[in-house]
Amino acid sequence: MEKILHKWERLETKKLLQARVFDLMVSKVKHPISGYIDDYYTIRANDWVNVIPITPSGEIVMVKQYRHGIEEFSLELPGGMLDDHENDPIEAAKRELLEETGYDSSDISYLGKISPNPAVQNNYCHFFVAKEARLVSEQKLDAGEDIEVLVVPFAKIIEMLIHGEIVHALMICAFLKFLLTKVDTSALGAMNL
Repeated sequence: MEKILHKWERLETKKLLQARVFDLMVSKVKHPISGYIDDYYTIRANDWVNVIPITPSGEIVMVKQYRHGIEEFSLELPGGMLDDHENDPIEAAKRELLEETGYDSSDISYLGKISPNPAVQNNYCHFFVAKEARLVSEQKLDAGEDIEVLVVPFAKIIEMLIHGEIVHALMICAFLKFLLTKVDTSALGAMNL
């Protein structure tokens, strides 16, 4: 018998901190069955996008940039946050691809979305693949960005994933979504994984 779950009741919510890219919130919530009441902290942020740009020769356009959280450089896909006025993730994906790399594509398709951390974050990360990506301009970086553009053969991407050279979890998810769209998943049941 399937258990019936109930949403918690939010009694009140306060903004504790407004930062440039997120708000820190605290909500007093009540358990729907036991009546237990506690404070839960969440991060509210705009949705994010990541793009897998594939050149006409089948290479992947990637970016390398410094990340303050790990205090190291990270090899990633072009992407970023939807601006406040943007409602369509594909528009943000096109904008971020062009700004960060100078590449553009007229063949961008949606791969899906994930919740980066549903325990504490409200936002989603949307993944796209941009086929026939071509260099059309210089980068148009924000004042706080310093990004190196790399063009990597797809076979090398697989090696980098296996050997831990790509450590950003959202990039790994993007490549997984991409690879799974190319696989007949009906055969997975017979693999006895």
